[in-house]
Amino acid sequence: MKKILLIFSCCCTLGLGSLLAQEGPGLLRAEGEIPAEFITPSTTKFKKQVLALDRDSRSSRNKGRQGKRSSRKRSDKRTQKDKKEFLLQSNFAIDDMLQSGLVLFNDPVSDYLNEVLAQLPIEDAKLRKKTPRVYALNSSAVNAFATDQGIIFVTLGLLANLENEAQLAFILCHELIHVRHNHAIDQFVRSKDIDRDQARNARNMNIRTDRNLFRKSLYSRQLETEADDEGMELFLQTKYSPTSLGDLFSILYYAYLPYEDLPFPREILEGDNYRLPANRWLAEVQAIGPMEELDEEEQKKASHPSSLVRQKKVLERIATVDTTGKSDFQLGAARFREIQDLARYQIPFLELYSENFPQAIYTSALLLRQYPDDLELHKVLGKALYLEAKLRNYEVAEDQDQSKRRREFTAAIEGASQRVYHLLTEMDHRELTVLALHYNWLLREGLQESDTELDAILTDLLREFGEQFADLDDFSKTSPPPPTTAPADSTTTEVAVSKLEKIKGAAQEIAYWKYALVELLPNERFQSAYAEAREEIKEEEERVAYYQTSKGRRAYYKEEKQERKWGKQLGIDKVVVVNPFYLSLDERKGGRVQYIRSEEKQVFFQETLRELAKAQDLDAEVLDVTALRAKDIAKFNDIRELNNYFSQQMEQYDLSLTPGYHQARIDEIAEKYGTEYFLWTGVISLREESKDWIGLVFSVVIPVYLPFALLDVATPDYDMLYYAILYDVKTGRRSIIKMDYFNRRDSKQRVKMHLYDVFHQIKTRPK
Repeated sequence: MKKILLIFSCCCTLGLGSLLAQEGPGLLRAEGEIPAEFITPSTTKFKKQVLALDRDSRSSRNKGRQGKRSSRKRSDKRTQKDKKEFLLQSNFAIDDMLQSGLVLFNDPVSDYLNEVLAQLPIEDAKLRKKTPRVYALNSSAVNAFATDQGIIFVTLGLLANLENEAQLAFILCHELIHVRHNHAIDQFVRSKDIDRDQARNARNMNIRTDRNLFRKSLYSRQLETEADDEGMELFLQTKYSPTSLGDLFSILYYAYLPYEDLPFPREILEGDNYRLPANRWLAEVQAIGPMEELDEEEQKKASHPSSLVRQKKVLERIATVDTTGKSDFQLGAARFREIQDLARYQIPFLELYSENFPQAIYTSALLLRQYPDDLELHKVLGKALYLEAKLRNYEVAEDQDQSKRRREFTAAIEGASQRVYHLLTEMDHRELTVLALHYNWLLREGLQESDTELDAILTDLLREFGEQFADLDDFSKTSPPPPTTAPADSTTTEVAVSKLEKIKGAAQEIAYWKYALVELLPNERFQSAYAEAREEIKEEEERVAYYQTSKGRRAYYKEEKQERKWGKQLGIDKVVVVNPFYLSLDERKGGRVQYIRSEEKQVFFQETLRELAKAQDLDAEVLDVTALRAKDIAKFNDIRELNNYFSQQMEQYDLSLTPGYHQARIDEIAEKYGTEYFLWTGVISLREESKDWIGLVFSVVIPVYLPFALLDVATPDYDMLYYAILYDVKTGRRSIIKMDYFNRRDSKQRVKMHLYDVFHQIKTRPK
């Protein structure tokens, strides 16, 4: 592998020419100081809100007593309890999002969103009290939503699709109404009431789950309608023009489409000799369908009124509005376009991180029209091709039904992006591997400087390629003959073609990939890199064959026994522990999270980590969002990158070692902290319901068993899972994988014991 990397580092300029390191606006990151709400413990926020809730409740009761008659019902206490449960769950859920790295702050997009918010007339006392603020959400989804705390989230996907600032202002007005009326908490309380009704109906053998689902969605639609209506009245008080609001609901309806629908340039994937045949290229894509009303079943489940209904209502409302002095922009059209371009630039990267590889390819191509020399966009496209090929190679052995499901999904795609889905679907795993290798090799050859990300991708791609092709004899060293038939999407006038010419043309289409390496085969670097990959494959095959012999099995069992006795003995001096995790669940309450206990245990877990690392003389730096200070923005962004890396590695756990989506950034982080070893570790505990009621009944027949049955019922059961995964983040190699399950309580001593074992294996050197 090292030889291959050295070969790549000597590449000269070929193929795509000299690409700029960065032509587009670049990736967004959180900036400035970390807002207090990102690092304040959830329990602290929860207790503060409960005090305010109790104060408001007492005030309401006092007002009720002063009136003609108190209207309190017996359900008041239950409602108050539900509200406190909502505050508990929502605080921890929102904090999970704030600390996940998905939420941006002090960045150009979030700053712009808050400037638009400042254009709105927020004079309501309830709103001012909650201090409404907006954060950009690093997601390609087309969405916006508000929390009961006054936070509004707007996705980059939504900004990428909007037409103007006025549409954004209306969305913010809509979300402000949710905040003003505490819709989130009302929805929660209403759902709890419906769930209790359902439980009573179940006891009475009158189970109507579909009816209760309809009641929940109906209430949700009522709240959304209220937000639309009052949001419109708030919007009409601004200087924004309402004329484009009808189109806004078309945008929301077609949120499943990319932000633009333009032809995909097939030549971006081709070369002088490597041409995609007509049977791999969709002649005509499925047209984008008209807006349709929800059917009866969809309406029952929908949380929002249909886009058509909302659009019609808005158009009726604005028909008589005087738009004199109003406009689509208050901060300027140029500013909006600048922010939208910034949001759009993120989309291919987000699609890649979401493993939506066809959309990553398509949206990269969209942006390359605007930024043709942007290296990062070319790399996103190359990474998507590489991972699509790698996953398909895996599926060949694991899941033959994937092909059928993929074709069904592709057939339902609308618009120009369907050609990309179709191309990837129609290619088999060998064709995809050739396509990915061809694109990434030429991309790497086109760079004048070294690129560790592309080097790592090509190293792994050559392994994939070498496993598909044991030699290069199948590939032509000369250019293909000219095509005898026109491409499927060509506008060339059809001419008469003989039967023999058609047969020859079909043969060319079948063997088109054999010309993919015409430019690469004479290249000594390619030949050496391929030979090195084949040698590694051969060594791996010999190693597997050896361990299948009786001698190899004995050696394996001896190594396994040695590891069980002494552990890994890695001899590592420094590790970085990323977001140590603790989760406590209670099955007696429907498996609900014990939020406060989890947070308390999290503090204990971090303290124990530091204590045991010191005892082992192991340099263990802990990166945890909840332990950061306002000025630790660099660490905040590091945690985000590392958690993205970990998520990718876990998603692709069954694949061979795969570079991270942003491996260059991960390598920088490893250099910064002085180690390539990063540990993700945590505990999940569960308190179970006692299930031995049968024994209690049985003890009626045999009274002597009664004390034991009572003890068993009274004693709660516990489960505990401890996990630790140590990654060499530069290579993707998993140095430790520890998953220990116990039918025991998560006592402090038991947790310490397992942490000590992991640190001992990390620090101890082989004897």
